[in-house]
Amino acid sequence: MDSEFLIGLGVVAVLIAANAVFVATEFAYVTARRARLAERAEAGDGTARVALDGMRNLDRYIASSQLGITMASIALGFIGEPILAHAMEPTLERLVGSFAPAAAHAIAVAVALFLITAAHLIFGEMAPKTVALQKPESVALFVAWPMRIFTLVFSPVISLLNGAGNTVLRLLGIPVTPIGHDQQLSAQDLAYAFESSASVGIISRRELFLGRRALSLGEVPVRNLMLPRDAIRTVDVAADRAEVLRQVGEHRRSRYPVVRGSLDDVVGLIDVKRLLLGPPDEDWHAAVVPILYLPDSTTAGRAIEVLGEASDQLVLVTDEYGNVDGMLGLVDVLEFLAGPLPDERDHSDREPRKVGADRYLVPGLYRVERAREAPLKLPVGDTDVETIGGLMAERLQRVPRVGDRVHLGDRTIRVVEMVERRVHLVEVTPTRDEKTEGR
Repeated sequence: MDSEFLIGLGVVAVLIAANAVFVATEFAYVTARRARLAERAEAGDGTARVALDGMRNLDRYIASSQLGITMASIALGFIGEPILAHAMEPTLERLVGSFAPAAAHAIAVAVALFLITAAHLIFGEMAPKTVALQKPESVALFVAWPMRIFTLVFSPVISLLNGAGNTVLRLLGIPVTPIGHDQQLSAQDLAYAFESSASVGIISRRELFLGRRALSLGEVPVRNLMLPRDAIRTVDVAADRAEVLRQVGEHRRSRYPVVRGSLDDVVGLIDVKRLLLGPPDEDWHAAVVPILYLPDSTTAGRAIEVLGEASDQLVLVTDEYGNVDGMLGLVDVLEFLAGPLPDERDHSDREPRKVGADRYLVPGLYRVERAREAPLKLPVGDTDVETIGGLMAERLQRVPRVGDRVHLGDRTIRVVEMVERRVHLVEVTPTRDEKTEGR
């Protein structure tokens, strides 16, 4: 082999490598996780800062990559094909005979073109693309400085091409928006990201559950999370200090709405800690503070903001007519996100209690939405009611009575205890060979 041929092969290799860098840049800058690079940049990694700058100016750097790919491809065809064809011609002439030099040249050109194209696709396109998709952060760091230098050198050409491309898009009626600066993910995008991460084991199923719940905070109304009106414990404004302390000892809650007769006339909120820390002879009404109200249509996301600003992290929830429908604390929203949490309220009367093999005692005020989940996993289906007690009444088409049963798939719900006309306690068991009773 002569030196000219070796030099030509070296140029071909350099052009294929350059093409690989430009292709890898496109895929790495689009798919790399900025958070990981940002951590390195904050730790003082200058290369990470350069890579982040490229990712924040994607439109410019993608145009730079495309320019580089085009230049490398054209140069590869212009230089590589003649070099290989010229090197193969003598051998082919000996094979086809001296009487057909034109045929030898044509075959050499075709073979050279095939080899150059194959090398270009394999080493200049497919391989770098795969590596960039598998290790985007590492590739982004590797190409950061070469791409910065190339983009600076060809900056006028890139700006001209970008401007021309944007003009064509505008003429076609396609809006032009810069990419890379303020990329925003929708809730659907985030949900898909959570699902994808869970499917490959990056996050646990528990973390997936938390992510889904967090994304739904802007859609779930507080009426689905609040403590219902019937379960609210109140203190009457006319009660004396001894009566208030008696109720505190009986119900063991730290905060109570103070009412004048009923929840239709709320005076404020009393924090038991303030009451107990004050002088024993002080009028307990001095510990009463104003209470905030929220419409029952308020989303859980907005409720978190309000509860964070409320000094007592407790609000009353009202219906469209201004009547008190329930009470909501920050712990209620956190329970929606993460499941039952310790609270000043007595959860023994709010959570299912296992009493045997697959048998549970469940409060009548237990939420249908939560009953669909473990441990009950009731196959409720579509319903407008919010509580298990309401579900019983809906299925029976009347006020339930103790002993009434309703079947839901492989589960049977039996009324165990009533408080006046309200279902207070039910038992959930596996369905046997029973028929719905209570008619």
